[in-house]
This record gives sequence, structure tokens and C-alpha cells, in this order.
Amino acid sequence: MKNKLHILGCITALSVLPLWAGDSESKTVSVEQRFRGTDLSLALRQYERVQMDAFDASLKLTLLDAEAEKKAELLAKRVAILKHRAEELRDTAYRLGEEIAVASSRGHRH
Repeated sequence: MKNKLHILGCITALSVLPLWAGDSESKTVSVEQRFRGTDLSLALRQYERVQMDAFDASLKLTLLDAEAEKKAELLAKRVAILKHRAEELRDTAYRLGEEIAVASSRGHRH
């Protein structure tokens, strides 16, 4: 009787082992799947962040280019205005120089 119980116990144990192994295996697969899912989720969030950073940098560069272009236009206008003003002052200086020369020559005649 003991032998029969012992054999029955061994048979039961052998028949249950694959179930336990399968349960353990499914838990391992489940954990691996969760890790892979977590890694995928993390990679997607990081990708999204990098793409947003690239977009922000590109936008800032575009805005800087536009701002630099406006500054360049304003500077070019300033140069043109200053050159025009310099020409006016030069003409004024020539005119005043001629008036002084004329006045000086009149003063020497008297």
C-alpha cells in the first residue's frame, strides 16, 4: 500500500510539474513582455522629447534668422541715412567755406 501511495504521489508530482513549470514560464514571459512594453514606452517618450527639442531649436533658428534679417535691414537703412546726412553736411561745409572765402576776399579789398 505504501508503494502504491508512493507511486501515486510520484505520478501526481510528475503530472503537476509541467503545470508549475508552465505557470512559472508564463510569469517569466509576462515579466519579459512588461519589460519590453516599458522599454518601448520609454523609447517612444524619449523619441517624442527629442523630436520636440529639434522642432523648438529649428523654430528658434528661424526666428533668429528673421530677427537678424530685420536688424540687417535696419542697419542698412541707418547706414544710408547717415551717408545722406554726411553728404548734406559736406555740401553745407563747402557752401560755408565758399561764403567765408567770398567774405574774406571782400574784406581784403576795402
